Amino acid sequence: MLEVIWHARGGQGAFTAARCLGAAAALSAGA
Repeated sequence: MLEVIWHARGGQGAFTAARCLGAAAALSAGA
């Protein structure tokens, strides 16, 4: 398991990046 800490200012940028990273990790783990 890998822990990633996001440092971001307000807005949806960090949320979107974390969601994309999570989706990519889930897809690669299932393959």
